[in-house]
Amino acid sequence: MNQQVAYDENQGPIGKYYKVAQVNGRVFVEPVKVPSHVLKAREKQKRLKEEAAAVQSNRERSAVLSPRFVAFLTVAMIALILVCAFYLTLQSQLTERMKTVSSMQTQLEQMISDNDSLESRLATSGDLNAVKNEAGELGMSTPSKEQIVTYSLENPEYVVQYENVNE
Repeated sequence: MNQQVAYDENQGPIGKYYKVAQVNGRVFVEPVKVPSHVLKAREKQKRLKEEAAAVQSNRERSAVLSPRFVAFLTVAMIALILVCAFYLTLQSQLTERMKTVSSMQTQLEQMISDNDSLESRLATSGDLNAVKNEAGELGMSTPSKEQIVTYSLENPEYVVQYENVNE
């Protein structure tokens, strides 16, 4: 009784187990019960093939994008682009306003400098004694107490005379 097993070096035992018998010059091939460790190996191999097939199937399904998912991605991208455009608009407005404020600050500093310069010139150019002597030469005199009229003002720094004051 010869027992033959087909064997693959990578996968282990394959094929069916059988025995060859000779009776009266005739050759008979009879199947033999497969050992349990071989059955387990075959089951494991079958399970691995099924898992590999399932993984491949999942990869193929995930490679194809559904129309709903594509629509969702499109809407998300449009929203993202709009948010970015809005942000860039705000950033541009902020930059423009900062330039305007900077320009106005420069103008203010220039005006303050000019004002200080003019105040300094006014203070140094007017000698009160020289003004008094010039007024006397022109026939002007110091006013008497009856000629002085006092007004109360809401804003004492600014006065506008619209008509002559009656004496």
